Amino acid sequence: MSQALIQQAVMLLQTGRFEEAANVSRQALAASPGDESFATLLAMSLQNLGRDQDAVPVYRQLALSHPHVPGHWANLGLVLRRLGEYAESDDAYRHALMQEPRNTGFLVDYGLLLMDMGRIAEARHRFLDAVEVEPDVPEARIYASLACFECGDAQRAAALIPDANAGPGLPPHLREELATALMQV
Repeated sequence: MSQALIQQAVMLLQTGRFEEAANVSRQALAASPGDESFATLLAMSLQNLGRDQDAVPVYRQLALSHPHVPGHWANLGLVLRRLGEYAESDDAYRHALMQEPRNTGFLVDYGLLLMDMGRIAEARHRFLDAVEVEPDVPEARIYASLACFECGDAQRAAALIPDANAGPGLPPHLREELATALMQV
């Protein structure tokens, strides 16, 4: 039964029916308190509903109950960052990166947090680490370019800008970041 509920909640998440996914996850958690899969699905549903404040305690409990799952720490870091809780977000990302220091997504997200905190040089290092791990990830290259420019390294900033052909396939927020990077170099 629980596998069928997991599949149902995943399908609801994938089809953008976040409120229904949250309800299914809550019902399943009531029947199986502390279940990691249902708690994760609930937190993801809440996050997708823009209810980061409600997702924080769920992600926090997941991270504390399953401290060796770096994704729980990274998800906690993301929602805390969006809420402006930078010190706690920093701590959560550090936990995630201790376990997976070469995870490109974690490195980029942590770099964005560091940018928000005004720690540009540190952010630059994280973005460059991400580019080193996966050189073809446009997001990592764009943010690394912006951070290099902010740190006064225009030559490296220009070298990091992704091929212009990558632009059409980029999501709108990355196209805007790429345009900003191109205007600066």
